[in-house]
Amino acid sequence: MPRMAEPIIMNHRVDLYIPSHCICTGILPENLRSNVIEAVKEHFDNWFGGHSEIPISGDWRLPDGTISREEVTDIFSFCSGEALGEHQEDVDRLAVDVANRLTQDRVLRAFDNLNVALWPNTCAELKPKKNCACTGGIATSDLGIAAKPIALKKADTLSKMLIIQGLLRDFRTVEHARRLFCDVLNHDYAASALPTVNWPDVARSLLIGQPTLLAEKDGFKIVYLRTSLDELRKAAERRVIQRIFKDDPTFRGLFVVSDQAQKAWELINVKTHGGDARRLILRRMRVGLDAVRTVTERLATLEISEAEEAFVKADELQSRHDTAFDAEAAES
Repeated sequence: MPRMAEPIIMNHRVDLYIPSHCICTGILPENLRSNVIEAVKEHFDNWFGGHSEIPISGDWRLPDGTISREEVTDIFSFCSGEALGEHQEDVDRLAVDVANRLTQDRVLRAFDNLNVALWPNTCAELKPKKNCACTGGIATSDLGIAAKPIALKKADTLSKMLIIQGLLRDFRTVEHARRLFCDVLNHDYAASALPTVNWPDVARSLLIGQPTLLAEKDGFKIVYLRTSLDELRKAAERRVIQRIFKDDPTFRGLFVVSDQAQKAWELINVKTHGGDARRLILRRMRVGLDAVRTVTERLATLEISEAEEAFVKADELQSRHDTAFDAEAAES
């Protein structure tokens, strides 16, 4: 009997984001940008056996209300763990090469939408608005400067929004939630559980495990609830959240909720009606399906800036979350 071929498991994803604006904010020459995109595609085909392309249109509404009109092209490939391990350094070098050729302050690269890096150019003589790519200048190769990825806290707003969108697009683990709130939105890492010892059996049976604290900031908590059901059900979510508020009527925070299989995810904001902790208004944002531009824009407004990290308060963060959910989340 002939032996069945073993399938190659393509359970990893590599993304490289190609900008359309120069470091000086000018629009890049289309032929130069097209050549760079074609080179990236060819490398991905050689390394990973194929590629896909998503044009990400401009007109992003930034957290300060202004509009960023930059177009970005996401070139990505699915690949095996072996291929990713073999070529991840190649992808990083390619990101630096793209930053050099398009004279970028930084180029965004993501592995599995979790391992994210911003790679800068290594052009020693770059002078924005004088010899950058949109003026037809600057050398296109590494000039011997060692490239080091830029910390996410130093990322520009548009890069952070692209990272948020990538996390939402592939949201399937608790680690995605921690990366979103700790690495991008600058909450503090946390790892503990809310007690359920005094809960009635019916309430406890609605969850797998205890409510898990993923992140916090000055008492504002990001709490994960893994329901024991095969789909997200509003009545069950409400019962669990009401119990948490019964235990702590002063609770300030956001709930990250999944079904049992961790295939369906949503974020739940809770407002009290007229300040009454017994009357809760739950508003939801669905994530983990298609990346929705408006959800990305709303979540970007929740970032805790470096300037306010030391003094921001839980009530202020609660108010910020309430505002973010006002327009897009449905009440229930």
